[in-house]
Amino acid sequence: MRELSVLGLALGSLALIALAVFGLNDRQTLTSPPEAVAEDFVRRLAAHRPERARDRLSEGARPAYSANNLSAWFRDVESVVDPIDHIGGKDPGMGEDEAWATVSVENGQHKVDIRLSLVLENGQWRVDKLPGPDEFSP
Repeated sequence: MRELSVLGLALGSLALIALAVFGLNDRQTLTSPPEAVAEDFVRRLAAHRPERARDRLSEGARPAYSANNLSAWFRDVESVVDPIDHIGGKDPGMGEDEAWATVSVENGQHKVDIRLSLVLENGQWRVDKLPGPDEFSP
């Protein structure tokens, strides 16, 4: 009998969590935060893995950013900060289905802040727009 009450409590807890996540349209419990997605995107580019970075792009952005385009875009970052010692996400903001985050790329002497725009697609944040080199903040 005790096992049934424990099982009932566990199922009730799972149902409550499911209601909170799916019923209330929670975008934080099971979804990576925008700043983590943005940071991971930049880390993949810094590792010279643009094909892997494309996995973090939105469906709308993928046609505009080939692997070669992403490599060329990141070379502009590397022209300011090379070698790269630290990459970190910060200053996130979130709207209904859009978000933004800043990724700092730095070494001991130079720093570039890159503000990325993200959209929510299929429950996951995806990078939707890359700034031009003139939009990087030193």
